[in-house]
Amino acid sequence: PPPLQILYSQNSTIIVNKPGCLICHSTTFDTSTELPLLQTVRDQISKRVNLAHRLDRGASGAVLLSSNTEDENHTTELREKIEKGEKTYVAWCRGKGEYIKKLCEGEAKEYKGPDGIIYPVTLSSGWFTVSRPIKNANDNLKPAETSFRYLLSGPDSFIIECRPKTGRWHQIRKHLNGLSCPIIGDGTHGNTKVNRMWRERGFKPERFGLHLLRMKLPETENVPGINVVADVPEDLKEMWKVHVPGAIEIIEEMYKTQSEERVSGDVIS
Repeated sequence: PPPLQILYSQNSTIIVNKPGCLICHSTTFDTSTELPLLQTVRDQISKRVNLAHRLDRGASGAVLLSSNTEDENHTTELREKIEKGEKTYVAWCRGKGEYIKKLCEGEAKEYKGPDGIIYPVTLSSGWFTVSRPIKNANDNLKPAETSFRYLLSGPDSFIIECRPKTGRWHQIRKHLNGLSCPIIGDGTHGNTKVNRMWRERGFKPERFGLHLLRMKLPETENVPGINVVADVPEDLKEMWKVHVPGAIEIIEEMYKTQSEERVSGDVIS
């Protein structure tokens, strides 16, 4: 496989830009013969690595790893950093996002969830926050909170920023589906008919429109503060140029000024 873009590599801490459709680590359910991200990074830097968090296979964006595999405390510290930090995703969703825009502008103050319950939202600086419990992998309801901000729409799809405040299983995907704007390509929490239409338009199988764009992590005892941006990958850019014109330019303008930790396009071969 081609080398992964290294966004950050200091103090045994590595952040890479994961492409879509690449699994983070092997599982008993995975039938792919493709090398997982964990092994790809290991081979690329010639060191064993541990995942501090992961992204779903169909998603893309920043993934945090530790290359200090002899000290489990380092991986634990990174996991604590990411829980306390801020992750900003961009999601590509079904529809024009008209009601989402109303929620962001304060014209609407509630929405009807998939369970039929009316949920209020809180508004702050153009972001609205959803607080709706969702089931975890063990089918138990857990509190979950995500903030959203509308960016731009095309004829039948739109882009929204997402910042999860909690780390529940498939949280962003479930919250957006609950807002009646599922992520395009999401076969689990999306719309089969709509997804089939987008596949016919060229969006590749197993891919869905979710990208972890920015990772901002606080300083801890052994690791300094981190602020990196993972460039939107070409497969999403190609689709958005046609179906949500102007989205890439807006995102790049909003996130072009970043901390000196970011080195765009840097790879370790």
